[in-house]
Amino acid sequence: FLEKLRASAHKQAGRYFPFACNNGSFTRWEPPHDLFDFAVGELSHYDPPTPVSLWKKALKITRMNKAQVFTLRSTDPSETRRILCLSYCLGMNFVAPWDVWIKGSERFYGNPQDYDYLFAFVRDNARWLDGYEYAAAFGKGVRDDWYGDRPPAVPAGNDDAYAFVRAIPGARDRPVVIHLYDWGTTARPFRLVLNNNGLFPGKRLNCRLLVPVKQS
Repeated sequence: FLEKLRASAHKQAGRYFPFACNNGSFTRWEPPHDLFDFAVGELSHYDPPTPVSLWKKALKITRMNKAQVFTLRSTDPSETRRILCLSYCLGMNFVAPWDVWIKGSERFYGNPQDYDYLFAFVRDNARWLDGYEYAAAFGKGVRDDWYGDRPPAVPAGNDDAYAFVRAIPGARDRPVVIHLYDWGTTARPFRLVLNNNGLFPGKRLNCRLLVPVKQS
């Protein structure tokens, strides 16, 4: 049925017509979910997502050439902000916390001022997100074996710090984006150690730091 529905939609639209589904709290991509192009799935503070668990999910989804949108079943603005930011670091998307199902008939309507500056940061820096794909990730419990003992970017001095490296495939002259993320409840300083041999060998590095700032 779904395959016939997709074929009919493509024909009627005169182009490829993407389909979406809800793949639940377990972020399922097994049949029949694999027939869809992207999905919306609920994350829950009852089974708290972490940088490691979301990294594993994102890596699996990326390798399937799918896209994932997350929501979070939480009424805690701080918790929601942490997962919102982590989602974009991993190349996923996040639904603004409005009319979010919590349980039963309970729904959560967040205060836009608790999140607007983060979504504005994403929108204003779309050029550093669109077209970029997973290249590497480093942090506690997260490590890629592709680079051996010479990873391109490693956070140091803070066990809660993570670095997620993203690049445009085949575009060797385009900037590499490194998303820096602190999982701690209170932000602490850390160092970022760069290995240019894994970035732009033989070239001088020029770095620019972009930080979301909440307006008072």
